[in-house]
Amino acid sequence: MAEPARKQAADWLPDAGTGSGSRRLPLLALLAANGVSLVGSQLTVLALPWFVLQTTGSAARVGLTGATQGVSYVVAALLGGVVVDRVGFKRASVAADLASATAIALIPLLYYSMGLAFWQFLGLVFLATAFSTPGSAARQSLLPDLAARGAIRLERATAADRAILNGALLTGSLLGGILIAVFTAGRVLWVDAASFGISAAAIGLLVAWAGPARPPASRSPAGTLDGVRFVRRHGVILGFALLLAFVNAVGSALFGVVLPVYADRVLHSALGLGAMVAADGAGAVIGTIGFGLFSHRWPRRWVLVAAFGISGAALALLTVSSVLALSLGLLFVEGMAGGTISPLVYTVYQERIPASVRGRAFGAIFALQRLGGPLSTLLAGLALVRFSPRAMFGVVGVLSLLIPVIVLLTPAFRQIQPLPAGAVNPS
Repeated sequence: MAEPARKQAADWLPDAGTGSGSRRLPLLALLAANGVSLVGSQLTVLALPWFVLQTTGSAARVGLTGATQGVSYVVAALLGGVVVDRVGFKRASVAADLASATAIALIPLLYYSMGLAFWQFLGLVFLATAFSTPGSAARQSLLPDLAARGAIRLERATAADRAILNGALLTGSLLGGILIAVFTAGRVLWVDAASFGISAAAIGLLVAWAGPARPPASRSPAGTLDGVRFVRRHGVILGFALLLAFVNAVGSALFGVVLPVYADRVLHSALGLGAMVAADGAGAVIGTIGFGLFSHRWPRRWVLVAAFGISGAALALLTVSSVLALSLGLLFVEGMAGGTISPLVYTVYQERIPASVRGRAFGAIFALQRLGGPLSTLLAGLALVRFSPRAMFGVVGVLSLLIPVIVLLTPAFRQIQPLPAGAVNPS
């Protein structure tokens, strides 16, 4: 048993004896930068709705804030993808991080100095999201080349990336609940601004020899809609993007509006909110690691059906949960099942998207995946004016149980097994 364990570890960790550690340094720097930035962003995910609730007391305005973020994300993803391809993955990542840091820092700076009107707050939220979205597409576009340079299987590099995302969900949620309780939500936004600065420095200094500044094909004129056309022509990619649009719409309403209002009205505690989101993140870390280690043994389609089925059942049971401990357990199970979904989906994307259109394709994918978020968060905020958070848990549960049925009935998801080696990332 010791030999297979050593082999699995070797796929994840640098081997200083063969010099692969230096080849993997850019990938490790990318993953570390993502981790720092995502922890800061998760603090903001908790801090923004709590900030709105504490300063306005309005669930509808929480929903409007989430809708503003969603609209900004979709617009920036569509327009930013072509910028990423033209400017270069690394440059786009660094520039986006610096701009995001500035926009986020302005919220507490203005609020604690000259004051901040709600419309000004929404404007800064829109800008911060708009700047960060192309940065996410740029870092996702860097991943396949850095994995190839470090001789790491794409499935495992993607699983590591998603595990860090889920680890940030866990760490940022726990830290966010504590920091908000101690320092207030407005001051916690400073930490997110600093995290973007650290991410920019890590990418700028340590991903210096990852490849050409930009893919050669992207130097020719390229339109914003090229990514949309690419996604539309590839049924598997389009199917996943539309499926995740539905999944993210449900998740945005739950985590962006329903859980914060539940924590405020029922638990009366930011720590409770942090604990619930952290429980989901802890489960997601375990699920993602499990995918990275064992995914090659199971048919992808059935992994997807099982994961969505377990996730939906756990969310549906939140309706009857009457104690925080049970809610934490259900969210942990939901996170563990959901943690296998993201690396599977993004592995399929990375296998099928050539470098020459990667920025535009991921921009289009990100836009499609978040298309339903603005409407769902807005509707959830308005619904909570009349209905209880527990009633909204019921709506989320019913919608979540539809997802595995969609997967089973959609022909495109029968074609998601790994491509032959020569067909991966076609140019």
